[in-house]
Amino acid sequence: MRRAWVLRDTPRLNQNRFLIGVGVSFSTTNFTAAEQKRYQQRLQPDYAASFQAVKSSKRLRLLQTRIREDGLHNDPILKSLLIQMYGRCGSVREARLLFDSMSQRPMLSWKSIIRGYVQAGDYLEALQLAQQLLQEGFIFDKYTSVSILTACANRNDFPSGCRIHAVVVGNGFVSDIAIGTSLVNMYGKCDNVDLCVEIFESMQARHVIAWNVLIATHVKHDHQDVAIFFFHQMQEEGVLPNRITFISVLPGAAQSASYQMVKEVHAIYSTPEFQQDATLGNALLNTYCSLGNICEALVVFDGLSTQNLVSWTTIIGAYTQQRLCREASQSFEQMHQQGLLADQVTYISILETVATSKAFLEGKKLHVRLTCTNGLGSDEVISTALLRMYGSCDSVVQAFIIFDNMPHHSLLSWTSIIALQSHLMGGRYALQSFAQMLQEGFLPDKVVLFSLLNVFCSLANVQEGKQLHSLLIGAGHRLDDTAGANLVNLYLNSSSLEETRKLFHSISDMGVASWTAMINVCLKHHQNQDALQLFNQMLQEGILPSAMALTALLRACSSLSSLYNGVRANIYIRLGLLDADENSLIASLINMYGKCGDLRAALRIFYGNLNQNISTCTALLAVYVHHGESMKALQVCQMLTDKGFMLDGSVFLQVFLACSRSGLVTEAYESFVNLLRLHPSKLGLEHFCCMVDLCSRAEHVQDAEVFMHTMPCQPSAAIWMTLLWACRQHVDIGKAELVASYIAELNQSEGGHYVVLSNIYALAGRCDDYP
Repeated sequence: MRRAWVLRDTPRLNQNRFLIGVGVSFSTTNFTAAEQKRYQQRLQPDYAASFQAVKSSKRLRLLQTRIREDGLHNDPILKSLLIQMYGRCGSVREARLLFDSMSQRPMLSWKSIIRGYVQAGDYLEALQLAQQLLQEGFIFDKYTSVSILTACANRNDFPSGCRIHAVVVGNGFVSDIAIGTSLVNMYGKCDNVDLCVEIFESMQARHVIAWNVLIATHVKHDHQDVAIFFFHQMQEEGVLPNRITFISVLPGAAQSASYQMVKEVHAIYSTPEFQQDATLGNALLNTYCSLGNICEALVVFDGLSTQNLVSWTTIIGAYTQQRLCREASQSFEQMHQQGLLADQVTYISILETVATSKAFLEGKKLHVRLTCTNGLGSDEVISTALLRMYGSCDSVVQAFIIFDNMPHHSLLSWTSIIALQSHLMGGRYALQSFAQMLQEGFLPDKVVLFSLLNVFCSLANVQEGKQLHSLLIGAGHRLDDTAGANLVNLYLNSSSLEETRKLFHSISDMGVASWTAMINVCLKHHQNQDALQLFNQMLQEGILPSAMALTALLRACSSLSSLYNGVRANIYIRLGLLDADENSLIASLINMYGKCGDLRAALRIFYGNLNQNISTCTALLAVYVHHGESMKALQVCQMLTDKGFMLDGSVFLQVFLACSRSGLVTEAYESFVNLLRLHPSKLGLEHFCCMVDLCSRAEHVQDAEVFMHTMPCQPSAAIWMTLLWACRQHVDIGKAELVASYIAELNQSEGGHYVVLSNIYALAGRCDDYP
């Protein structure tokens, strides 16, 4: 019954047709003519149809059983054919068992087992068999050579490929078009572009496959223009491109932003010959998405004969890259309505969309769907994407639930949780996780090290930050713009200007953040002219200033009274190209014009701003104080109160300064009482200093002394000097002597208080009493 099942509906063929049908060539089997004749006589004609009818390993095993029953199981030709068929059916293990059982192995058996391993993707075993074949004295035919070169190509085994190339040359196959194409493919995949081109140019006839390999090789090595050149050259030589050609050249067109090339392929794709090709359509769709051309991408997407998972994932990813979160979510739902289940790549794209839009509820729904429907909830990459999504939505608890439930932590998951902690929870938690990561045997990568660097900078851990900086340099990592800016800010309060300059010049990718940080360092060290020079140098490097850079420039202009450079900053702000808080920049502009003496321009900026807030009003208040317009300054303060703004400490400080310079003691007392009653936490040392100065100027020495003793910290020598000058106005020798003794304790190296004290003695007519 089994034999009848194998041979049913099988026509009987003569022996010659059998040998031709299975591809046996007696000239390559190493049999004598007598042996060949004997085997031909023994073979049964119905085996030919049986071999041709077999389409699966199951039927092949039945055929093998029949051959064994017929007593032909040791026949080398039949065994070779069985090996060949097992290889074609993907049963390379059974093919190898037959091969190893052969005492005599014709060339067909070697060719079949090598090809079987290549088709199964076991390229190493194929190469080992090829080496053994050479050692046994066999000569490769061109088909075996193609298989072995394919194995070398897919393993990126350049040395073995070169050896096979030499064997091919020795066998005289180098002019064969299949061999030449295989050599081009091997050298291309082994990243030797020069030899790839050399072999290609030496070919007398070039098949479209060779052109495709050459184009794909140049695209892989970022030689997009060369790839496009070969694409046009092949057509000039009369070789018509096929679907593989278009799929190969499209990534090069995308990377070189060659819209004309993409349009050419799009026009060809629109023809009936290619319009049903889903793979080419998806490649064209991906190209438009890479170029950011959503409109053309949608045209291709809507025209696809079959919108499969790849095309849906591509369009969702394109929406995500363009931050079109609503469209990405809608496409994801439409895909599910069509009955397509999302895979890992699709979920990563949509989770990135949720993270960008901070749509927490949408993220929770996706999490439930992942767990209940797709079974991908425990996938490591998906879990890491969920972790990052919850982190972007500021849901630290959910992120840690995901992290703790992961069966195995990877470097990627540790990197994500450390970055999340450094961003949301503070640096100390990130450092604890870093220590735990090291205990689990993970070595930090660049992302972890830079996250920790940001932690140290946020915590102002100067010593640890410098050590980590040394570690980054030792590991060969270069500072990018963000990390460089953070380090410059870390060095700001702990290092000399020269040391910080050296750090700044070591940044490999200096962007606006690092330039701005260095400008602020110069301002911190009162090197305002250097700050202006750095700003000009940044512009010469082609880097557009940010809002923070312009704010720093305006500070330098205010300190130097450089109206010209301040006007330049105003021009950049008027261009409207800055993604920043407009009122903050306007406040800096008002302050700059005021400090540079142009009160009219400051007022024009202020009243030209329709969205006045506390920062712009405080800036105008400071300008009025700077110009001695105390009453107008108080009017601005009253305007703030009338508009319902919450007055902060900086506003009250300007009020105290205005009152001090105009001797408005009563108004100052009222403002101080209001600040103490409404916002006691905003009272600082500078407010008390202003009140001491005001009382001293108004000859209210006792009140000044009261403010001195109620300060939140010990008064400095400079504040005591203010009170000493007030004693001079009243010629109060007793109190002056007491104040002078305080100053002497705080600052023994300076003798300015002795000069003031001597003046007081002179005014009192007691020069002889002064020691």
